[in-house]
Amino acid sequence: MGTSTKVAYYMSMKTKTAIKIAGSAYKLAQMLGIQRQAVSKWGDLIPPLREYQLLDKYPDLFKKDKKP
Repeated sequence: MGTSTKVAYYMSMKTKTAIKIAGSAYKLAQMLGIQRQAVSKWGDLIPPLREYQLLDKYPDLFKKDKKP
């Protein structure tokens, strides 16, 4: 069970959810090494490669079963 299994499981993370987990669009952008403006252009869902990056770099932060 590698990361590819996780990616298939999570492949529909909403941008709003990721921003909420990260704390802000700016913080989410910093986590990915991109500009905040790029995050604002994503639409409803995170692009698959960015989602993969988040899950690879921060697996505990983006667990689907995480309680608030």
